[in-house]
Amino acid sequence: MIVWDLVTSIVLLVVGVVVAAVLTFAAFFLVFASDPCGSGTACDTGRMGSASSSR
Repeated sequence: MIVWDLVTSIVLLVVGVVVAAVLTFAAFFLVFASDPCGSGTACDTGRMGSASSSR
């Protein structure tokens, strides 16, 4: 029985580390997505408009 406890603990530890790494990686994209336009940086709204109207 103790062997299964050890295996389960190791598997859950590895899964937890992988999930933490994925969430940390995704957090960088959240920072880019939530970066507001105009908070000290100049935004080129003409370029942003041309990207959405080029379809």
